[in-house]
Amino acid sequence: MLKISALNEDTDTDEGLSTLALGRSKEAEEAEVLSLYNQALDHQRRGKKLQAEEIYNLLLDTELLDKVYHTDPEGTTDDDEPEPNLQTEPLAMVKYSCYKHLAVINVDRDDLHAGMEYYIQAVELDSSDVSLWHRIGKLAIRMSNISLARFAFERGHYCNPEHWPCIDQLVTLYYTLGCYHFCLALVARALEKDSAYMKGLVLKRAVYREFPGLRSTCAHLFKECDAEIEWAEIDEEFAEKCLNEARVLRANAEDRVGPQAPARPKAKLPDESIELTWVGLGR
Repeated sequence: MLKISALNEDTDTDEGLSTLALGRSKEAEEAEVLSLYNQALDHQRRGKKLQAEEIYNLLLDTELLDKVYHTDPEGTTDDDEPEPNLQTEPLAMVKYSCYKHLAVINVDRDDLHAGMEYYIQAVELDSSDVSLWHRIGKLAIRMSNISLARFAFERGHYCNPEHWPCIDQLVTLYYTLGCYHFCLALVARALEKDSAYMKGLVLKRAVYREFPGLRSTCAHLFKECDAEIEWAEIDEEFAEKCLNEARVLRANAEDRVGPQAPARPKAKLPDESIELTWVGLGR
């Protein structure tokens, strides 16, 4: 049960008694919110997703949770207030968790767009959760929204530069999008931590094969890596799997954008037998 400071204050005035009564009422409401949230969690654990979803939505409609403010993905609020501390503000944590659970429920039923909406609502409340950014990125890939996927994984990497799943996704996306310098730079940092990082070795070789000139211009990126990466044996089956993943991502992204405009017809050169006069060219 949450503590309200007014409950611990001694006062003999009518105004003070009124404040205490309001404090108790608010505390009771907060306790009820937490109780309902735990019920929803229990339903979700038991596979009763519809009942859990109903309670999560009910909680989000309460005045108490409605007052919990949002932040934008850059970590600021409309009123320039600091982000809520989810560890010390239980109501903020409940609201944040409701959005996350609703996202999971909708994604499980293949309503990816609704799931993404709920994830965005959650990240607006707390933009420091690297695991949430990773979920958004993975879902964006399923939706073939490569730009959003890149943004999400970059934000996750910003929150925690050591978060390997975000690094692993980003190197593939950078290669897919043709951001080869970014790809090599991140691969280099990953190989500094793990010289046997196979996907990094695969993409490094692929970039150099496609653009040999980058081998010399980007050599400095790998100066802190173990020298063995230059002759490390690459699993060709795994390499094909990695490169095919990038091809599929690129194809899906192009399909999402839509068909390209038809190519402009090539100009037809005049027949050499035509007399090069205005009359001849007009025939």
